[in-house]
Amino acid sequence: MYIELTPSPSFRPEPVMPPPGPKGDVLARLRSKEEQMFLKWNVVMNPSELLRGIAANRENSRALFHGLRRQIRAIRRRSQAYRDGQVTIFDLVLVRLFDAGHTMQDYGLFEFYLAEFLGTRDCVSNADANRVVAAHLAAQRILDDGPIDELPTVKTANVQDEELTSTQNSTSTRYSEDVKPPHLDNLIRVYEKAKDDNHKVGTTHSHNERSNSVRFLRDTAENLLRYLKTVDEDHELIPELNDVVKSSQARAEELAGGRKRKFEHERRSPSMSPYRPTGYTYEYDHRTGRGGYVKDGWDHSRVSETWNRASDSYRPRYALRRH
Repeated sequence: MYIELTPSPSFRPEPVMPPPGPKGDVLARLRSKEEQMFLKWNVVMNPSELLRGIAANRENSRALFHGLRRQIRAIRRRSQAYRDGQVTIFDLVLVRLFDAGHTMQDYGLFEFYLAEFLGTRDCVSNADANRVVAAHLAAQRILDDGPIDELPTVKTANVQDEELTSTQNSTSTRYSEDVKPPHLDNLIRVYEKAKDDNHKVGTTHSHNERSNSVRFLRDTAENLLRYLKTVDEDHELIPELNDVVKSSQARAEELAGGRKRKFEHERRSPSMSPYRPTGYTYEYDHRTGRGGYVKDGWDHSRVSETWNRASDSYRPRYALRRH
């Protein structure tokens, strides 16, 4: 299913060179993190079960798109310059993803919107995510059409959708005929850029710059490896990617002071990485101040598993927000 909208020109001004000094360094880091985040979400190949459930219903997908479009309009009414303090990295990445394409097959745009703007990243169960999304869809439908009789529902399991089946069949046919997957070049391009950027980062760079660089390389290498193992297990890049994933994981852990990502411990949260078992998520009890991993049957956004907002994020720290 497609939802088309005539592209609107981006109102973001042409980039200018940051002024010298600490403030200029902060602006440069913000733009670098924005670019990394955009590249990461722009190459999402597969929708999550949650997004599939929304797309299976025409009214729900329409409401989701209208909510996204309202968010875009609100962002564009503000100054697009970081120094004015009216937008965040997440705002500008959402606008860039929207400008790059906004049909229901632009999965990265909608996964990013669900995870970062509706907050499904923080949901600990399938039912919790469904409630969050259903409330949002209801609000959008009320804004569009007035009062509604009942809350919309989102099905995320056993979705039997003819369009999805047709898409899967056509994808399988393309791969069986040895036709090159359409997004493979883009994935490889992002991986090569991450590798080059990581090689350029030396000991003279700050600890945060080195950490961000190696984590970006780790994430893009894992993403490309996962994709190649799905479509072409004999691809010539796979041996190199296996080595890069292992070395970048070790380096990222070293720069983090020996701390691993939550899902890399003995009991792990859901993930799509070929190196991580699935089936657990982290729950925190605010009353006791304790947390732990519990069994979870929900498959979260397929991009978000490699990215923990609290300790493994490209989001700027609070100190940067003062600039």
